[in-house]
Amino acid sequence: MLFFILASLTLSCGWCLMFSKIKRKTTYPLHLAVQLQREDVVFLYLVENDLDLRSKINECNDQGTVPLKLALDLRNTAIATTLVQHNADVNAKDEDDVRHLLHSCIEEQNETAALFLIENNADPRVTTAVAQATPLHCAALADSAAVTAALLKRRVDVNARDHQGDTPSHCAIRQKHAKVVDLLLSAPGVDVNITNNEGHTPLWLALGFEDQRYAQQLVDRGCDVNLQSVTGDTMLHDAIYKDHTAAALFLIDHNCNVHLTNQNDVTPLHAACANGNQVVCESLLKRHSNVNARNKEGNTPLMTAVIAAKPEWGTKLVETLLAQPSLDVNLVNYEGRSALALALANEDSIDVIGPLLLQAEADAELVMPDGYNLLQTAILANNTKAATLLIRKPVQVDIPTPDGRPPLLLAVEQHSLALLHELCRAGCNVYAVDTMDNYAMWSALSMEKHDLARALIEHGFDVNCLQVAKHMTLLHQAVSDLNISIVSALLALGADVNGRRDDDDGTPLHMAAAIGADANEIIRTLIQRGADVNAQDRAQETPLHRAIYAQQEPVAMKLLGLKDRLKLGLRDQADRTVFGAALFMKNLHVASGISRLVPSAIEERNRLGMTYLHEAVADSNIETVEFLLKLKVDVNARMADSTKRTPLATAVEREFEQGVRALLLAGADHSIADADTRWTVAHIAALLGNGTIFKLLVEHGANCNAADADGNTVLHVAMKRPQAEIIRQLTKIPGLDFFAENNQKQTPLHLLAESAPPNGLEILKIIFELINHNLSPTDAEGNTPLHVAMRNGASDISMGLIRNGAHPGVPNAEGACCFDIARTSPKLGKLLIKLLELIRDPPAWIEAPYCQECKSKFTSKTRKHHCRHCGRVVCKKDSTKQCPIVKFQMPKPQRVCDLCHLVLTGGVGDLG
Repeated sequence: MLFFILASLTLSCGWCLMFSKIKRKTTYPLHLAVQLQREDVVFLYLVENDLDLRSKINECNDQGTVPLKLALDLRNTAIATTLVQHNADVNAKDEDDVRHLLHSCIEEQNETAALFLIENNADPRVTTAVAQATPLHCAALADSAAVTAALLKRRVDVNARDHQGDTPSHCAIRQKHAKVVDLLLSAPGVDVNITNNEGHTPLWLALGFEDQRYAQQLVDRGCDVNLQSVTGDTMLHDAIYKDHTAAALFLIDHNCNVHLTNQNDVTPLHAACANGNQVVCESLLKRHSNVNARNKEGNTPLMTAVIAAKPEWGTKLVETLLAQPSLDVNLVNYEGRSALALALANEDSIDVIGPLLLQAEADAELVMPDGYNLLQTAILANNTKAATLLIRKPVQVDIPTPDGRPPLLLAVEQHSLALLHELCRAGCNVYAVDTMDNYAMWSALSMEKHDLARALIEHGFDVNCLQVAKHMTLLHQAVSDLNISIVSALLALGADVNGRRDDDDGTPLHMAAAIGADANEIIRTLIQRGADVNAQDRAQETPLHRAIYAQQEPVAMKLLGLKDRLKLGLRDQADRTVFGAALFMKNLHVASGISRLVPSAIEERNRLGMTYLHEAVADSNIETVEFLLKLKVDVNARMADSTKRTPLATAVEREFEQGVRALLLAGADHSIADADTRWTVAHIAALLGNGTIFKLLVEHGANCNAADADGNTVLHVAMKRPQAEIIRQLTKIPGLDFFAENNQKQTPLHLLAESAPPNGLEILKIIFELINHNLSPTDAEGNTPLHVAMRNGASDISMGLIRNGAHPGVPNAEGACCFDIARTSPKLGKLLIKLLELIRDPPAWIEAPYCQECKSKFTSKTRKHHCRHCGRVVCKKDSTKQCPIVKFQMPKPQRVCDLCHLVLTGGVGDLG
């Protein structure tokens, strides 16, 4: 009652005017009143909205801010207190539903507001939506000791983790907020060994600072100095990586484990050697760090130091390691490389560290897993310093590499005259070759390093050596490389111009002829020096054969110019003369030149019994065909095999239209059949469905009634893969026998039904333009074309046959008719219904000694009847129904079988 009395009194005062103005100016009068810090107007608003106060007092304005937040931002605790007393939500969230009021106030460093909320029982454990930060995280980041202390009094979780896994301790240490750190580390239950998502503890972060007081605090609180990250790195590893010597020494001094390795098996000593940190390295060695430890690559700290060595620190660090009694200087890493091998590969290590390691008895003859020793590796790298150091050690100088190359050859390949002299003075073998049979002499001549070549000749190298691995002499190799200067030099030195390769017996002229015009100068030089132009290699090929097969026409014609010296009848292993080789390679120019010298060459046969004309047709080479025809080759020559096939048959089989035309015009006989199948060219063309070639044959009088070995005429064969164009051409041929039977008594219609092509109906229409009778002929098993078509599911052909008068009731030799075939599947049953519906004329009556429906034999008691619709002979019980057959113009009821009755009366369902 007192509240309402006071309210009525206030309405009479001047506050009412201000309240009215505010309400007129804004949709959110309470927010504006708070912003104006008019506690009186706030009071009036609370009175006026008493009934709906909870929703109104927590309402957000257009900026998503509640009145309490506005009051806290203004640090107006009086209004804030009034709002809280009237149920303002101290845990309200911002407009994005991400932060609570307590988070916002702390992040905005509004300690007054934050403390007010804590005192007014705001939830101190709430987290932000995304970062999952608690108010304690926010206070740690904001360096707010007062808020941190207030929250700790509320017994919040001091070890809570945000979305990055950071605890408030992580946050405070990262920001170097000393007062907050002191509070957090003094809090009951604080866990200083919690790792964040990156695997870092607060100590890890503290070690990154020059000031070690945080690290000392954490260690004093029991922080684990050996904790490892997800990669296995300890804090000691990390300090060494970052070159934080003070941090590394701090950890070592605080008894961290100096033997721990990371995922790559790297010890702190490895890390110190990689960074060249002499101070840390010495400190670790004093703690007995394993000087022979291996990392993931198998490298020891010594190897790591050698690899990373710099002039300013490498020597001292290596000396420190070599001074360790337990050091094994000859250990190798997982690549098989020792510290000496690594030192020789490092320009900064050779001059000083290399000798240090050799003095420490490092193995100079080390062979690495790839099979290369240190000397070979140094020469291949053109590392003259390292190679000279090893040769003078001394080491063995004739050991070949895994691929068979001796050090001398390596030196030549690297163009190193200095190393060549060093090796020769050390007694190396000047005849040593690699696995490719490359001499050092050849390498020197190839690179035109005549100073190297002269140095080798001085040591007695013989230019007539046979390169065993390459099966050739140096002269062959010079020809192969088209190096006329080397060719001339070798010939001048007495190389054999007709020397043979030991793999194919080819002479240098064979090689040059195969190379072609690019070797013209070499060919001229070889011939002038007495090269044998008729020499045959192991494949019995002459240089002319080689030139033709290599399609080197200019060379071939040049060799033909030596006709007085050539023997053109020589055959190679492929049984080809040079004329045959020219035709095989389609080189008509060369072939013409040869035919002028040997006219009889055009009728030669190969081992398959084919003439050159057969071969040209088989390759669809019209140019060669026309060339041979001009030379009056025999166009009807038959192959010397079981087929006895003519060139024309081969051309048709290859669908070589140009060849067919040319052969027919040249008088080829189209009636000659193959000896085995008795197929004529018309049979072949019909099966292939090539209308153009077939028309050519018909125009030239091909006999399409000719039968093959199976009795099939051309029409039979055409039905196997029917093409409308072929069938139309056949139907126009006078005297064509449409009902010819093959050896199985099959007519062309049988084969069409058997092949069941997609265009079967189209083919039937073409045929039915000429024939409309005898559509139910039977083959050797008594099957009609309709039987065959139904069995093959050829519905179009089946319906086409019925439309044109094929009989559905004819039985085969086993007594089965279309009705019996239809019973084998529902699909065929449906097809039979369609066929019965398509019958146009009354069919002839079938005679049989049994009922075609139930298979009962006819006797004196079981009389036979005929279905007037399908023509089948049936018994009385299977033909009890009668109905008019309007399509046959039979208006009176006629005796029909049960199935036909259903078809005619529209009561048909599935057959079975």
